[in-house]
This record gives sequence, structure tokens and C-alpha cells, in this order.
Amino acid sequence: MKDSTLFFPGWGIPLDFYPFDGVDYHYFDDTHFDFRLSNFSAEGVSTVAGHSMGTLHALAFAAMHPNVSHVVLYAPFVRFIADEKFPQSWPESDIVQLAQMVEKNPKAALRHFWRNAAHPGANPIVPPEFLNVARLRGGLDFLHAFSMADLRPDLVSKNFTVIYSEADRVVTPEMTRTFLDFMGIPMTVHVSDSASHLSLCELNEFCEYNEASPKKGSDTPR
Repeated sequence: MKDSTLFFPGWGIPLDFYPFDGVDYHYFDDTHFDFRLSNFSAEGVSTVAGHSMGTLHALAFAAMHPNVSHVVLYAPFVRFIADEKFPQSWPESDIVQLAQMVEKNPKAALRHFWRNAAHPGANPIVPPEFLNVARLRGGLDFLHAFSMADLRPDLVSKNFTVIYSEADRVVTPEMTRTFLDFMGIPMTVHVSDSASHLSLCELNEFCEYNEASPKKGSDTPR
């Protein structure tokens, strides 16, 4: 991605899986990470991008920093957990069950998640040797609690590019269409008929920011 772009990856996905560099949530080492993004600077950042859970962080970062003018979202949603306003999202019981699986057998939990995320293809990710269970649980807690609905007033002036797939089994197309309807502003939208949740970010032709040299060092708070 361009040097002025900050990318936030999805939950439980190794950063080196992506075709561009980005923020390291440290799911696979014991380095500290603050999901509140309190240590991240917006200096020099004009574009933020995110995939899946990372779209929430991209939206929150963009809402906090007026200098961010462009937001690129792969499989965005308003809330991951369903409620009365957003029933298209996942039942709370599903994320509770995944959290329990992470506690009991994190490698099996990630394999289960990656299989769903790779559908209809095969899972391309091999579990790293070290899994930070507390960090994985922290990501799920963040997904459970966070909604971008309150951020809308600070986002409507931004320029959006949204990429999603009709075949996505993690962030379903209904979830992303709900996000588009909720925002209610003009956006550049690209839709794949067949990309999986994981392969969505390999569709480089959808977004010019993927074609630039990867940004290095964006995982380090400044």
C-alpha cells in the first residue's frame, strides 16, 4: 500500500497472509497491543483501510482524524453481533462459542474459523507455532462490544471504497449491504460473486492502494 495508507487486518489472520503490510495485532507473539489505538499517530496518513474486524478500527481511526480523507473497506459491517437494529449480524451465542473454543483449543478454533473464511476454497493458512490466546480473546471482545453506528457523523465527509463478496461466509453480503444502507452516502463499491472472506484482499484490481509498494513499520505505535 501507499506510504500514506494504514491497513488494519482481520481477526486471527496472520499479517503475512495479506498482499500488503499493515498493523500487527500480535495474535501470534506476546507483544502488547492496545485495541483502543491510543498510541497510534495519524501523522502523514491520508487513507485508512481495513479487512473484516479491521474495518472497525479503520472507521474509528478515520472518525478520530480529520486529515484521513479516504477509507478503503474489505467486508465492512456496522455490528458483528446482532441486535434489534442490526439483525443481519451474527447471534451472540456464536461469538461466545468461538471464544470458548479459543480458550480450550486455540489452534482448532482458528482452523475452524479459517475453513469458514476460505470457503468455497481450501484453507491456505498454517497455524503459527505460538498463539496469543489473550490477544485472540481481546479481538473477540472488541468485536462483541464495538459498533461503528455512533461514528457516522464523523465519517460522512470521507471518500469511501468498499469491496465485498456475495460468497463471504464470515461477513455476509447482507451485513455489508446493511453498512452501505446505514451510511447512506455515495461510495465506490466493488462486488465479487465468488471471492471468499480470505481471498477478498487478493483482488488487487479492485483497489489501487494494493498495487503500491507495501508500507513497512505501520504495526509500531508512534
